[in-house]
Amino acid sequence: MKGGIIAGALGFVAAPLAAQDAREVALQNPEFEQVGEPGSLPGWGDCSNSKGDHRFVHVGRDDAADARFARLESVDPSQAAGFGSICQLVEAEGLRGRRVRLTARVRLAGGNSGNLGLWLRVDRPGNVLGFFDNMQDRPIRSPEWAQYTIEGDVASDATRIVLGMMMTGSGSAEIDSVRLTDIGPAKDPTSTASVETRRAGPPRAAAMEGDVAPSQVSPQGLGNLAAFARLYGLVRWFHPSDAAAGVDWYRFAIAAIPQVEAAATPAELAATLERVFAPYAPELVVSRQPIAAADRAGPLTGEVYRWKHTGLGGTGQVYSSEREKIAASAQRPFVSGELAVSGGQGEMLYYALPLTAPVAAETQAPATPDWGKPEGWIPAGYDRTTRLADTITAWALLDHFYPYWDTVDVDWNAELRARLADAATAADDDAFVAVLERLIEPLDDGHARVVYRNNFQAGLPLQWRWIEDRLVVTAVGEGAEALDVGIVVETIDGIAADAALAAHMSRISGSPQSKRIVAPMRERWFPAPTERVLGVVGPDGARRQVRIESVPGAQAAEVREARPDPVAQLEPGILYVDLTRWNDAIFAENLDRLAQAKGIVFDMRGYPKGSPAYLEHLITAPSRSPAFQRPVVTRPDAAASYPGDGGWKLTPKSPHIGAKTVFLIDARAVSYSESIMGTVQGNELGTIIGSPTAGANGNRSDFLLPGGYGVSYTGMRVTNRDGTLQHIRGVVPDIAVHPTLAGIRAGRDEVLEAGLAELKRQLSVD
Repeated sequence: MKGGIIAGALGFVAAPLAAQDAREVALQNPEFEQVGEPGSLPGWGDCSNSKGDHRFVHVGRDDAADARFARLESVDPSQAAGFGSICQLVEAEGLRGRRVRLTARVRLAGGNSGNLGLWLRVDRPGNVLGFFDNMQDRPIRSPEWAQYTIEGDVASDATRIVLGMMMTGSGSAEIDSVRLTDIGPAKDPTSTASVETRRAGPPRAAAMEGDVAPSQVSPQGLGNLAAFARLYGLVRWFHPSDAAAGVDWYRFAIAAIPQVEAAATPAELAATLERVFAPYAPELVVSRQPIAAADRAGPLTGEVYRWKHTGLGGTGQVYSSEREKIAASAQRPFVSGELAVSGGQGEMLYYALPLTAPVAAETQAPATPDWGKPEGWIPAGYDRTTRLADTITAWALLDHFYPYWDTVDVDWNAELRARLADAATAADDDAFVAVLERLIEPLDDGHARVVYRNNFQAGLPLQWRWIEDRLVVTAVGEGAEALDVGIVVETIDGIAADAALAAHMSRISGSPQSKRIVAPMRERWFPAPTERVLGVVGPDGARRQVRIESVPGAQAAEVREARPDPVAQLEPGILYVDLTRWNDAIFAENLDRLAQAKGIVFDMRGYPKGSPAYLEHLITAPSRSPAFQRPVVTRPDAAASYPGDGGWKLTPKSPHIGAKTVFLIDARAVSYSESIMGTVQGNELGTIIGSPTAGANGNRSDFLLPGGYGVSYTGMRVTNRDGTLQHIRGVVPDIAVHPTLAGIRAGRDEVLEAGLAELKRQLSVD
């Protein structure tokens, strides 16, 4: 069947929505012509996270334009540790479901700001974040006045909009001519989803009326749901009709799944699939016979819509999805294929779906599926249908937008069926977390994770790492005095440590080196206070049991392995810099000292703080970072294109740091750390010592599922300048050095020792 399907199959309600022209939204004092008391700006407030570190200058004058402007500046460069921000709050009423554009004239007036940019944020009920962009991926560096822009969608349940200018580090920035414009309907359909399906964290604490109890899926039901999952991803992200662009797809899935699963035969399944998708894709054809070209809709003329995904809009500030207008071609593009059905005789179904849609003069309000739930029902992991909908959504999204399918060996269709079976029988909301984690584990993606509860409320007051195939304590804090650095943990609550960590690793996505770092970390963090009984063995071979109580998360996070001060002199003329503990202010304070050093050991065994501005003092010619490539997808099942190059462009800065340098790394260096180390390696800025980094770089994509589950993955490809990938492989050191149990017990930092030795060798050669 195609075309004339009954639109009311799921109880749809629709109404026309008239198009609106762009209009400017009234702001208070957008030109900064109104002058207030010193340190104040009428209509504007202070949204800094470090009050007192930055200040407003309420009046300045652009001589060329003969107009006032505002200045934001650091009070004391050595104290500007946080960010400074000027902001204004705007009521969301009248802008909900719309797309807005923020523009302003900005310049970097002085200093060395880490990140400077406009910022735009949409707040939603329950402290849920809607849209957010602070230009962190494209910071303003120019000292000349220029206009900058942010565009974003306002959620249908938005409570307020916050906008302004933000800067980190020391220096000053100036802003003028701020404008907020309503430019049309929201482009990101997920931004208009109801609040209960976009909530972060558990939406409720128990089952309620309307929840479907756990039960197994029949073989026929698994085939039905797998076929639905394939079409769900295609229609949601690639069929550009007005209805498909605006529907609440989570509500739709919950409404459609029981009908699809219940189909008893392939013929009934084909009819059901056409029926439930008809309000959004009436030209979708599902048949028991291969679909010939003659059965497809005819060509379109004039302008048509198609989806253009740069990454996936709504999953991160650097990603976007839009229905772009293109000229209709003589042959209308379709996607078609097979849908395997597991029941009956194992028959195939066939489908065809157009990838363009006519540009209509008026849009239709999205149809609202009737999910047949009691009034006040909220999706949650206690409900079987919600769990199935979440599994299907996550699988379909990753199927189309994960950029590293060429690096992993996984039968993704088989994973879907296995996880659907698990989701159907999961006992409750917490059990479903494990199902989602097993779904993403085969991606080998160190950014891939599931967020549901805050699992960092409490932690053991120690640090431990997997060294020489044993779990070794590397630091102890208050509450763990019964342990010593270098002690080996053999059991945790009676379970062999290697078995406990293997259980974690079966649910952790990432490279092998990343898993060995993350699994011990997970084992020491908890959502609530608890205690652990550790079976340990000391250097003398004596075994004993130690009971360790957890401490509050903030206290546990303060337990660190021993290292020198963030900036320390190791030997005359040789400095140590811990990049994981310094910031832009510390860099500015020590810049002259670094420029005078003969040798520097940079420690990148962890996640860095501050901007990468120091790299510009290490180079002598314009340089580039690894390439950060956002995938552009316009049709399913086709290779993404990667236009442009989002890498950092580095310009030499004075004073030049001409010291011999070494960099220390291991798998604790991930993401931003790997951007820096890829820059170091690609431009030969120093010798790299240690073990490979985590192999998970590039901006994350974060999406929310019904029931309060969050799932993340790496949304872009990062390639080194020689064309190789950092993914999984990481940054490989020039000199491999691994800590040993004997070294830990002797209180030695063998990686640092190796770095210092290599630095001294290089200095002696000169």
